[in-house]
Amino acid sequence: AAEKLSSLRCEKNGKTYSPQVIAVGFDGGRTSGEVFGIPNKDFNRYVNSYNDKLLSAVHNSELLKENAQYFTTVPMITGNKTTFIADGLHYSDETLMMISDYIKNSTK
Repeated sequence: AAEKLSSLRCEKNGKTYSPQVIAVGFDGGRTSGEVFGIPNKDFNRYVNSYNDKLLSAVHNSELLKENAQYFTTVPMITGNKTTFIADGLHYSDETLMMISDYIKNSTK
């Protein structure tokens, strides 16, 4: 999806515009207790691997590699202080605001 969006172009008044794509890796779930009855270490076991593979895909993409600086993860945005709502899986309003602010402040 990031490559498809990155390849979009629009011309207006002789100037070409294209979207800025920011690839954002995720943070699994809370890091204490359980998430839906699953110990957090088991629930989150693939998060780092997924984020590493996403970053690698960005770097290996002809369309995205020039914008690889627009890769981050939720833990990077929150300074490893991601918070969740009571279910332990979905981000809290505070975390969602940090993500929104990051994206807003990263756009040209």
